[in-house]
Amino acid sequence: MLLDQFLASLNPDLRTFIREHRPSSLDQAVQLADDWESAHNTIKPSFRSSSRSFKPPLQKTPPVHSSPSPTSSTT
Repeated sequence: MLLDQFLASLNPDLRTFIREHRPSSLDQAVQLADDWESAHNTIKPSFRSSSRSFKPPLQKTPPVHSSPSPTSSTT
């Protein structure tokens, strides 16, 4: 699941390159991304350093409906 989310965040050329190599883990995909970036002389930070802080998006949960609070009558 994390591997799929990582791949979805990449540009199409890099995504294709990684899929062609069929990594079995996120770490392998990150290494392939670093290798590809180095070979293409792009000036971007290493995927390795950013993957440590990679956090999948939180799953949305349905809103919790609270019961209406009782109204207090003042006399």
